[in-house]
Amino acid sequence: MNNFTIKIGRSNTKLCILSFLNAKFNKNLVLFATFLFMSIGLVFAQQPAANLDQLRNGSAASPNDPGQWVNGNLGAQNSHYSEGFSSAYRAIMTNMPSSTVVTLTLEYDVKHSNRHALDYLTYYDRIEPHVASYGHTKEEIDPTIGTSFTEGIGFTNFTIPVPPVLNSPIAAQPVDSYNDLSGVEKLMTIWNGTITNITYGPTADLSQSNEPQQIIVTFTTGSAGDVLLAWGGHIASRHDWGSDGGGIPRSAGGISGSPYHMRLISWNLNNLGNQDRSLSADAIAAPPECEASGAELVCADEENIYSVITAGATNPTYTWEILSNTSGASFVDVPTNADTSVNVNSGNSSGTYIVKVTVDADEGTVFCQVEVTVNKPTVTFTAPADLCLDSGVQAGLGGGSPQGGVYSGAGVTDDGNGMTYSFDPTAAGVGVHTITYDYSDGNGCDGSASDDVEVFDLPTVTFTAPADLCLDSGVQAGLGGGSPQGGVYSGAGVTDDGNGMTYSFDPTAAGVGVHTITYDYSDGNGCDGSASDDVTIDSPVDAGNDNDDAQCDLETVSLNSYLSGDADTNGTWEQIGGPNNLDISDPDNVNVSGEQGIYTFEYTVVSELGICPSDFMVLELTLDQSVDAGDDNGDQFCGANPGVNLFSYLSNGADETGGWIQIGGLETLDLSNASSVDFPDKGAGQYTFRYTVASAFGVCGTSEMELIIDVDSVSNPGSDGSLTICVGDIVTEDQLFGALTGLPDAGGSWSPELAGAGTYTYSIESEGGICGIEESQVVVTEQVIEIIASDAICGELSDFGFYSVDVTTNGGALVSDYGTATDNGGNSWTITNIPNGQNVTVTVTTDLECEASLEIVAPECACIALDYEYTDVSCYGLDDGTITVNFVPDGATVTINGQPYDANMLYAPGSYTIIAFYEGVDIDECIIEEKINIEEPDLVNINAVGTDVTCYGANDGTITVSNLSDGAIYTIKKNGIGADLSGQTYFGPGLYIVKAFLPQNVPSSGMNDGGNRSYDPCESIVIVNIEQPAPLACKLFTGFGTKIDCKNSENNWIAAKTVGQGQITFTWSLSPKSISNGWGIVDDTAGNVIEIIPGTGSATYYLSIQDETGCISECSIDVTSKCSDNKSMNVTLYPNPVKDILNVKFDDKVDSDVTIEVYNLVGTKMFANTYSNNGKRGANDMKIDFSRFPSHVYYVKVITKKGTIIKKVVLDK
Repeated sequence: MNNFTIKIGRSNTKLCILSFLNAKFNKNLVLFATFLFMSIGLVFAQQPAANLDQLRNGSAASPNDPGQWVNGNLGAQNSHYSEGFSSAYRAIMTNMPSSTVVTLTLEYDVKHSNRHALDYLTYYDRIEPHVASYGHTKEEIDPTIGTSFTEGIGFTNFTIPVPPVLNSPIAAQPVDSYNDLSGVEKLMTIWNGTITNITYGPTADLSQSNEPQQIIVTFTTGSAGDVLLAWGGHIASRHDWGSDGGGIPRSAGGISGSPYHMRLISWNLNNLGNQDRSLSADAIAAPPECEASGAELVCADEENIYSVITAGATNPTYTWEILSNTSGASFVDVPTNADTSVNVNSGNSSGTYIVKVTVDADEGTVFCQVEVTVNKPTVTFTAPADLCLDSGVQAGLGGGSPQGGVYSGAGVTDDGNGMTYSFDPTAAGVGVHTITYDYSDGNGCDGSASDDVEVFDLPTVTFTAPADLCLDSGVQAGLGGGSPQGGVYSGAGVTDDGNGMTYSFDPTAAGVGVHTITYDYSDGNGCDGSASDDVTIDSPVDAGNDNDDAQCDLETVSLNSYLSGDADTNGTWEQIGGPNNLDISDPDNVNVSGEQGIYTFEYTVVSELGICPSDFMVLELTLDQSVDAGDDNGDQFCGANPGVNLFSYLSNGADETGGWIQIGGLETLDLSNASSVDFPDKGAGQYTFRYTVASAFGVCGTSEMELIIDVDSVSNPGSDGSLTICVGDIVTEDQLFGALTGLPDAGGSWSPELAGAGTYTYSIESEGGICGIEESQVVVTEQVIEIIASDAICGELSDFGFYSVDVTTNGGALVSDYGTATDNGGNSWTITNIPNGQNVTVTVTTDLECEASLEIVAPECACIALDYEYTDVSCYGLDDGTITVNFVPDGATVTINGQPYDANMLYAPGSYTIIAFYEGVDIDECIIEEKINIEEPDLVNINAVGTDVTCYGANDGTITVSNLSDGAIYTIKKNGIGADLSGQTYFGPGLYIVKAFLPQNVPSSGMNDGGNRSYDPCESIVIVNIEQPAPLACKLFTGFGTKIDCKNSENNWIAAKTVGQGQITFTWSLSPKSISNGWGIVDDTAGNVIEIIPGTGSATYYLSIQDETGCISECSIDVTSKCSDNKSMNVTLYPNPVKDILNVKFDDKVDSDVTIEVYNLVGTKMFANTYSNNGKRGANDMKIDFSRFPSHVYYVKVITKKGTIIKKVVLDK
């Protein structure tokens, strides 16, 4: 027996023979080894195990979609990631007990080679943006591939907590980077379990060169069996960690080798073993970089420019944001995606904000930012209390905070010490004034505060003292005069009453002289005012007693001689009465020669100060002179004469102070007022009066004169009158006198000489001849008779030979010399039976027996009438005019151009003569003849244009009609025949006839002869030709001729020749039968050439092409193959129809790689995967996840070294 040693190791529940020391062994050893393997399998088959996978998404040039889960390392040849992406990981845990709490410890390198590697964990699917960076969409990351689970079904999530931080070289990192993720990006996902907690192990020290971080995931299993856990590792980005002093990034891209390590460390179930997966740095693309700059400490309401500089960014666009904005910052102008700088207003309050710019480039997305602090000093100021205008300059004022500012405002003078100022209310003036305190802090930021101070005007105080007083006036109580009320009075002799309104003044206490009284007042603002006025006290005087005297023809007089003995002699004389002003400059020798009347003199003594009442005495001196009544006189009056002044008859020099008495007359008159005596109208006679005058004061005797006045009465001519006479009559005196009213006196005369109509004057003289002649008038008018005749009415044919006429008058009776006059009442008459041609005279007689006549001229009577109308022809060139006779008397005949009238006759344009007459009546009056013209309208007009169809065979052409004649309609017919297409919007290619016509002009007789002409004048025709472009066409040919090469695919292609406009797009497809026969297309977006996958039998390939105008055309080609289908291999696909996971089972073991491809109905490859040979294929199923595809029919192609099998699968979700 050969000796040998078998070493067995356990990993992931699989047993391997690690070495055989002896290459040869007998059958017993084989049986023993078999028994040993089976025994070990029985011991360990049910133990829980875990396997750590990471995702290969293929190289950037040849991506894997979906990504492949592997145990091996990731490098540039099989993976492509960028800094900031997350590398995807999964842990497949098998043979897990049900409802069991599991604690799993993971570990990842946060530092490697003094660079940051995987700085925290994320969701498993984070490889965006992808298209811009790599030119293709991101690969699908499905953790359930190769498992019994389905993505999107039966899973739960748990949020990964914020990563711990210790000694980070960048403040707040990686926490800020983690916080920038969305909620979904922070999830860890589990199938057949529920995560209940995630915690971190001891915090990794980021100051160390190499440092791992552990994280503990606690979950409860579901049912017994497999559990799947998926997560991602965030690849540290230079945007988060920056670069060191040498410009080398601190991020993962700055590490050489394979620094991205993820490990399974342990769990609480059994000995898990350490599993490590790594990603090489050469698979990581560096993201673009950016640096934002701008002011970081600014003042409020200030504009600042912020700029960004990029590196490694191709085709960058910029998105600017203002974040964490507590100051009210805003963009001055809205930034665009092309702006590398922005202008930001910092806002009007203190606070902070962040100017962030996100740069999207072909290499990825990066953001950078500037954190800004806005400084706005908090400035306060309190103004001084309100002041009165006279308060004076207020110095040393303050109230502004912080100190160090400047005060300004009306009346303000800053002291220059940053603390105080002075305020002058007088300089500021009355009113509310704003005082401003401006302050600038150490950052150069300004602030200000304002407050108001009011300067009150001084109260307007007025006071009027009492009138000046005499010493003996007594106490003056209840005095006022001060305004406003509420003040206090003071001064010599003044006693304030204490009520703010009145006071008393004692002139005796004050004494003789000038005394000042003051009124002091204070208003509600505490502002004071005062006003003063003077009162003067004087001594009283005595002018003595009044006196009187009377003198006749006195020459001079002494006034002082009339003073009483106790009178003050320092007074003055004044003449205050008398007919004349005397010269009393020398009171002891006043010339009064020739003076007459009562003269009054006043002797006045004025007090010393002129305040006490002056005392005066009055001297009344009566001076009388001899009188003269003047010479006798006389006068005469006509009629009553009221208000006669008898004094007017006094001769020159006569005294007018006498009195009158009547001593004779027709009656006694009232002489109580001789200056206004009323003389009545009593006829002719005489009045006698005597005038007696005495001296004015009865001192110098009397004198008389006599006045005689003759009187007369005015004659009565009566009142004016009026008189009506007949036209041509001569008026008489009796008629005129009888026309006067008011009882005129007879005996007068008339003028002018009596005649007909006119104005006549009646004149009569008074009895005494004093009053003269009086006149009145009579207006004589003639009675005018109005006769109005209407148009005469001729008798019709039966009454022809007579006519009648209506006549109206303004009164009277009417007679006619011919015909019969009939009174219709109301001054209306009708005269009938007047012979034609005979004039008739009508006469009207009034009640004054006035007459008037009117001759009525006989009318020209006709015995026939004609009413007709006509229409022009309906359109140019037609003969459809009409003439319609509406009325002609019975028995009359009508002809048109000599032909009898036909109501249905139509007429061509031209001139026509219409005659109406009676047969056999050859009387001109019984014949009517008139001419008319029938006109012809213009031609119908229309314009029409068209647009061509867009594609060959399309029907999207248009026809636009314009300038259509008023009232016309139109039709559109293809080639001028068939249905009217005018209601259509679009037209196919072809020739279209657009015809316009006026429907109302089509003649009712149907005599339109347009069909016999080269054109129809009743219509207008436009020809529109809608064309189509050259056809879009394609023709297919192959690279393999007539027989496809089943083994060498180099010439297995189909190409297209095309004819079309501009750039052409290609869409390839296959018939369903072709797909079922195994035919396919490698890439259906390849353009005009595609590589094909040969199948069995025949296939039809289809191509749809579209040019840049949107036109589409199709072509196809049939190809055949002699490639054989593999009949020696059978595979089962189940379930079918499938909802999610499709199982592929071979009937026999397969000892080669198996490639499975899935195609849709048009032959596009939807899935491909190659399963490596493990020596046991066939015993186990291979699985395909159909849950990612839409419900449809698919073809599954299974390829082995034995051949190819294609089967149809129905996906029914």
